[in-house]
Amino acid sequence: MFAAALKRVIPFTHPVIVSKRLASDQVECGCATFIILNADGWILTAAHVINDLIAKQAHDRERAKYEADVAAVEADARLGAKQRKRRIAKLPYNPQWITNISYWWGTDGARADNFAGDSLADLALSKVEPFDPAQVAAYPVFRDPTNELVPGTSLCRLGFPFHEISATYDEAADAFRLPEGALPVPRFPMDGIYSRSAIFVDENLSRRSSVRCGPNGLQRD
Repeated sequence: MFAAALKRVIPFTHPVIVSKRLASDQVECGCATFIILNADGWILTAAHVINDLIAKQAHDRERAKYEADVAAVEADARLGAKQRKRRIAKLPYNPQWITNISYWWGTDGARADNFAGDSLADLALSKVEPFDPAQVAAYPVFRDPTNELVPGTSLCRLGFPFHEISATYDEAADAFRLPEGALPVPRFPMDGIYSRSAIFVDENLSRRSSVRCGPNGLQRD
């Protein structure tokens, strides 16, 4: 049963590899999952997958302020070399600032620059471009929400956990490099049963937000 289900979902279930470099020059890399919804290239992933994109926007502002403050200290002719050094050392600096980030959406050259997210449901919607529909043999069919699942129904999910990737950052090319053998990412299916549905409502916060990420940075609506 699960083998047949996996054959149906494999064509539209793909890995997204997230690589980021920190201000400390440390490079971190992780792998998540997304599904391709239709022939137009719309995709669905977990909202927490784009958390680093949102964090980088804040980090960019903080880094810009730090660099401006450093420049102001260095330009102050009233200060001696030791005074400048001491004042710069007191400026807030975070080695965990994200300086560079890259998302690899299952194929080279694919980008997803705009996201609509629901943090409570942990879902994010976007569109990858360029997209070749000929590369996807099938797309998901969603269950009619008016037809409730019967408790005890068998469930299966597919993802890409437990796969460690040690990416590096090429300073000259301004690009991340994946090590040999990192691809293809091995799939990992898990099974379970449906027990019940639970409805969560956050009355204090808006459940939905829009995030735009492009060449000029990330913006949140």
